[in-house]
Amino acid sequence: MQKHLLFLLGLLLLSLVSFAQKNSEDVVYLKNGNIIRGIIIDQIIGEKITIETYGGNVYNYPYAEVERIAKEDYKRAKRPLKIKQKGYVNTTSLGFLFGNGEQPVSSNLQTINGYHFNPHLALGLGMGIVWYDAFGWGNFSRVLPIFLDVRGNVLKDSKISPFYYANAGYGIETTGQLTDERNGGLKLGLGTGIKIHTRNNVSWVVSLGINYQQLKASGTDWWSGNTVERTVKYRRLALRTGFSF
Repeated sequence: MQKHLLFLLGLLLLSLVSFAQKNSEDVVYLKNGNIIRGIIIDQIIGEKITIETYGGNVYNYPYAEVERIAKEDYKRAKRPLKIKQKGYVNTTSLGFLFGNGEQPVSSNLQTINGYHFNPHLALGLGMGIVWYDAFGWGNFSRVLPIFLDVRGNVLKDSKISPFYYANAGYGIETTGQLTDERNGGLKLGLGTGIKIHTRNNVSWVVSLGINYQQLKASGTDWWSGNTVERTVKYRRLALRTGFSF
């Protein structure tokens, strides 16, 4: 019984030592101020020391150049937070438009490709797809908005930053002729949101704004036989979430 207990204690001690070794590293402090971290693979006291870094590089130093040697807790270096300051940018989001009518909530998918001139200004071309209740006539319109988009971050180097956006364009009515002839119209958008940057140069965005879409339709009134033209202006509260890279 005692032998088995001693054997288990020995395994436990070996595991603890192994765990401690995995969570520590050798550190060589040189007299010139440089610090080398890795694993010491060879050491002759009073003569030289050889250390291998985590990148696979091997360095030899005479003892005369060494200030001291230490074993410290291993600390994985964090990648610096990279916030795009300039260049190509894409923002793709899924949203919901809230309003009145037969369809109080409609879905909206859009993507914007553009260019960051600086953190506070990006100019892009966007397109998407959205469904609206069609003039209260019991069916729906599928609209493809194409628009020019302007947006930018309020803060330059912050992980979490408010941002603004504004866009203008034209919504193309693509449902086709049902009981009426339909045409697209002016599309406008304005809003603000929060952008959360990650270390992979990808940002999570959440926005809230106003979406305006104008549609026109003409059809024959079944009672009088006259042509009836209607213009509907959709004003919707737009809540969107997505990613930017």
